[in-house]
Amino acid sequence: MILPSCAPFTYTDISLWYRHILAWNEKLSLNANVGYATWKFEGSTTDIDGQIKIRDDKKFYGGVGVSYALQRWLSLGLNYSYTNNDSNSLNYKYIENKIWFSAVAAF
Repeated sequence: MILPSCAPFTYTDISLWYRHILAWNEKLSLNANVGYATWKFEGSTTDIDGQIKIRDDKKFYGGVGVSYALQRWLSLGLNYSYTNNDSNSLNYKYIENKIWFSAVAAF
């Protein structure tokens, strides 16, 4: 995780993850997640618009994906995630959509 600022902060995150292995094909699995996180900063920083603020972030996120087990130790996956970071600091306010492919080997 990239540290968002030099000021001390408290990071709180709550999330729910679910994975379902399909009964008709045990090599296929579906996954989903949703979550909410907050960053509460203790000190003030200067925003890009020149205002001095105590930064306060609220992040909502979620995602879905599918994976296929080629072998017991090797699986491939395709995933999508959405993040909305609502910050009172202009530098850290964003919406992000990601799609990625993964290959996981476990020994």
